[in-house]
Amino acid sequence: MKDVEDLIIYTEANRKPLRKPRNRKRDPSSAPRPVNCFLVYRKEKQAQIAELCTGANHRVISKIVARWWKNIDSCTRSLYVDVAKQVKQDHAIKFPGYKYAPKRKR
Repeated sequence: MKDVEDLIIYTEANRKPLRKPRNRKRDPSSAPRPVNCFLVYRKEKQAQIAELCTGANHRVISKIVARWWKNIDSCTRSLYVDVAKQVKQDHAIKFPGYKYAPKRKR
């Protein structure tokens, strides 16, 4: 829980005004990427952190959750790998022609 205490201190000390969001032109009909095992874990832990520290930004949350992810045992990690495989199978059913094709930055 030391990480959560660090998060609370960090978020209170580093509140900055929000930047203007970038306008990303994305095709609304394009399929999103399937979620990997870390993102499944992060989504679950983000909800816990949001309850403990309401003002936390996503960058700091990701850093803390990444530390937690590195320290979990292989048995717990394999549970998230299995969930991610199931999500990937569901994604393949929902979007049968999906193929990851990243765009080059200009």
